[in-house]
Order: sequence, then structure tokens, then C-alpha cells
Amino acid sequence: MSFDFTKSNIYVDLLDKITPLYRSKLDVNCDQDAEFMAVIDKTSLNVIFKSDLIYSNTLSIMLPASYSTTDTVAVVIFDNDNEFNAAIMDGISCESINLRSI
Repeated sequence: MSFDFTKSNIYVDLLDKITPLYRSKLDVNCDQDAEFMAVIDKTSLNVIFKSDLIYSNTLSIMLPASYSTTDTVAVVIFDNDNEFNAAIMDGISCESINLRSI
């Protein structure tokens, strides 16, 4: 499953100020020793977001709205030195937000 965040469904939708534009917000606060993280849909095992944690270990990620009604998100953190084992947290349900109310 892939998500199309192209001009057709984000930028044009933002021009419409009346219709709510719901997305799922995931706030991630990783361990200071983590250097890389991935957000996974655990039903399909697709990576839906990944990031290096070079500048900050705290991220706010916007995902499709469907992730706020299920607990199918898992976050995995890694360190590049292999000093620590990877850590995973699953069963995460994201916060539902209306992008037009921000």
C-alpha cells in the first residue's frame, strides 16, 4: 500500500477551507542513542515513514487518517553502531487532527 501525497490531494484540498481535512498525527520521542527510526503498518509490514535522527529525537509525523482509528502502527528504532538492540513499540493509535484547524 502506498500513499499519494501529491498536488492533487494535498495542495488542492488546502484551498477548500470548509471541508475538514483529517490526518493522523504521530508524536515520536526516541531514545537519545537511537540514530534511525521507521514507522511500520504492522498489518502489511509496509514502511510508511522512515527518518534519520541526526538533528532531533522528537518528531511529529502526519499519516493518512485511517491510522487514527486503528492500532496498526509500530515504531522501530535502531542505532547504527550495533551497540544496542533495536527496540519496537507496536499497537500505536495516532491522534486524529483536522489540518484546517491548525
